[in-house]
Amino acid sequence: MEKQFEPVRRARGPKWSFIAFTLAALSVLSGGMLWLALPNLMTGDDGAVAFKATLIAVAAMLAGYAINRLAVERGTLLATRGYRAAGAVSAISILVVGGGMFSATYAGLTFNDVEQLRLDAHGEALSEFVSKTSSLAAQAGRITPAIATVVVDLRQKYACELSESCLSGFSGGGNGPVARAVLEKLGRAEALSQQVIAGATARDEAIAIIETLFGEYQAIANAEDTKAKDRRKALRAIDLKIKQAAANLTEAMPVALLAAYAEELKSGVQIDGRPEASAKVSAIMRQHGQTLSRLLAGIAVAGQDSPAFPKATGVSETFAYVGHFLPVAAIAAVVEMVFPISLWLYTLFALSWALYRQAPPDTQAPSAEDVTFANLVGDIEPDRDDSRAIDQNVQQALPLPRRSRRLNARFGGGDGGHPRAPRR
Repeated sequence: MEKQFEPVRRARGPKWSFIAFTLAALSVLSGGMLWLALPNLMTGDDGAVAFKATLIAVAAMLAGYAINRLAVERGTLLATRGYRAAGAVSAISILVVGGGMFSATYAGLTFNDVEQLRLDAHGEALSEFVSKTSSLAAQAGRITPAIATVVVDLRQKYACELSESCLSGFSGGGNGPVARAVLEKLGRAEALSQQVIAGATARDEAIAIIETLFGEYQAIANAEDTKAKDRRKALRAIDLKIKQAAANLTEAMPVALLAAYAEELKSGVQIDGRPEASAKVSAIMRQHGQTLSRLLAGIAVAGQDSPAFPKATGVSETFAYVGHFLPVAAIAAVVEMVFPISLWLYTLFALSWALYRQAPPDTQAPSAEDVTFANLVGDIEPDRDDSRAIDQNVQQALPLPRRSRRLNARFGGGDGGHPRAPRR
């Protein structure tokens, strides 16, 4: 009697199918990527964020595996059996699950990098704004010597009029109407000159502040050890300080008052009873007014085109940089959408072919038009396989050419048959 041996180890379970194993592996990979991505999309304490990320990742992994496996193993089988709704639901469910996983995974994996890119782009725009503001301030600095020239010239003209009446043409000098008209313009010029000098000092201080703040902006923007939330808060505060300093820089020069004074000078003076003196004084005033107007024409109002600080980065902002992170987006899309839907399609095609080989569909009956045409051209059976016989019957049924009919009549052939051999 043959001796029976008992097993010494536990028997292995059934081997996983390719579909089950692949979907399980993809679900684990998708869940891992989602677990790494979610903390970047959430706020709160580190412990709470880690717990929420783990919970959501595990739930998404299980739900994705179950839905994809049902769609591939059940949905395709039902679709090949005629349940088209089952095929549509299974395909849509794969796309919905994959799309949700892809949006969260891609956005979370690229969130910090997109935030850095947006802050860097704002830093470049801010640098251009600072450069433009400094250039405008440099242009405004040319007003200082111009208004100083006006003050010096009017002082000389006023002193000469008081002592020798250089402008009025009378001898002996004195504080007449011409001297008083020059003194009025001189007083305005001296007041504006003091404001311009004070503005030049404030301008230099504002430029120094802007350069210092912009250096701090770049240092904080490139700091890798700072959290995104804290970095954004600090950069926003510096951005506001830079714009305030730029506004102070713009207001440092009394551009509006200088423009009004230039127009006043160009309008000249009118002295009663002294037409020649009025023309002479007006010519001097117009020359100074035109010089100031030319300098003021190149000065634009700064601060209106300052770049707005970018709003907080969200999921939609990350998709604006898909081209920049194309490899990451492509890998996430393949793992979570492309491969599951490809597996579903291949399974559907394989089941459809297996079902066709096992039970081919019945041949469809010919249409009424085909049957009518077959009856017209001859007694042809629709399911006859002898194509030669069909061609022969069709040739007999069709009208012969005129030459063939003459040969048949000569040799005794029928109307619809082939010509007979000539008699000997």
